Amino acid sequence: MRHPRGSAGGTLDALNIDFTASDGEGFLDLYDLTLQWSTNSPIGISGSTVAVTPGAFIGPTYAEAVVQGATRPNWYGGRYEMAVGSLGTLGLVSCAYELTLNVYKRNIVNCDTDDDYWLQAFYSFTILFQ
Repeated sequence: MRHPRGSAGGTLDALNIDFTASDGEGFLDLYDLTLQWSTNSPIGISGSTVAVTPGAFIGPTYAEAVVQGATRPNWYGGRYEMAVGSLGTLGLVSCAYELTLNVYKRNIVNCDTDDDYWLQAFYSFTILFQ
């Protein structure tokens, strides 16, 4: 994650997040990012995402990757950069934050998709408005 651009007075307008969401076997199902602070529930965050890995399809779901050109049944994912530019509406405060990346693998058992195979990655940081 890159340093957020904040200013005195309690505003944080943008955040750039670099992350990897991939499956070496080509069965990536989906990925998402959430942000949590204080006792709040995690909030899904999204933004303008570009692929850093050459030829990677952005998704963030398998169905969207197929529409973007991924060849069925494979979607490997890759490295991505997400620019989140709407943080002002979240009401962020000086606090410790936890950014969570959830990555799910497609496992098909008896013609049923099983999202039991997933991995979480956590990144903790603190924002101080002065």
